[in-house]
Amino acid sequence: MKRILLFMAFLSFLPFAACSKPGAHIIRFNYHYDGTIGGNSHWYKIRVENQKATFTLEDMQHFQLGEITDSVSMDFVKDLENLCIKHKVWKWDGYKKDNPFVCDGHGWSLYIRYDNDKSVDAYGMNMSPKGYWEFDRELHELFRPLCDRLLQSAAPQED
Repeated sequence: MKRILLFMAFLSFLPFAACSKPGAHIIRFNYHYDGTIGGNSHWYKIRVENQKATFTLEDMQHFQLGEITDSVSMDFVKDLENLCIKHKVWKWDGYKKDNPFVCDGHGWSLYIRYDNDKSVDAYGMNMSPKGYWEFDRELHELFRPLCDRLLQSAAPQED
């Protein structure tokens, strides 16, 4: 009986370990928020190759700028990994729900690929898993300085 309980405890830990153990690092991160009538829709993309990370932003409030890309520190990527661990986003893998009765709500999608070939793929339209809004708030706080810097550097300079 004791062996069975230990085995079950081990199995319950596996999803967490797959996405958070040392050596499992984000190599792709895509987050899309589709806001009210598209006005505050935006996309965050992180790509990591050879220990170098890039951030791409597309923001409908600044649609004229298109996609803006710049480098980002690996410390930022680590902060992003820690945020995903904190909110246990690996549990959202496979979440695909929508509420067709809401006429003007919100939508979101999240895709994360780790260097151990594990991934998280989730989507919601007017629905979200438990803890999503806390994650969303903290994610935007994390990305805000990057977005502000990119938008400021990409904005047309007046003479």
